[in-house]
Amino acid sequence: MTDLDQVLIRASEIFLEELSDETDSELGELLPPLVEAGYVAIDGESPTGYFWRFTKQGVRRQEELGLQ
Repeated sequence: MTDLDQVLIRASEIFLEELSDETDSELGELLPPLVEAGYVAIDGESPTGYFWRFTKQGVRRQEELGLQ
């Protein structure tokens, strides 16, 4: 398991959690490498954080890691 896989796992956990100021702040650090890897797309920002989603490649990697 790579560092990027660990970032993907944490982002997956946050995706399923209730968003808080703490997790929103954490996403600010987690999302850029996931976007660069093609696992996440950011569709914009909201007053409380980002509008983001997993790409097909990100979902496929989640499945390979047993997250889906």
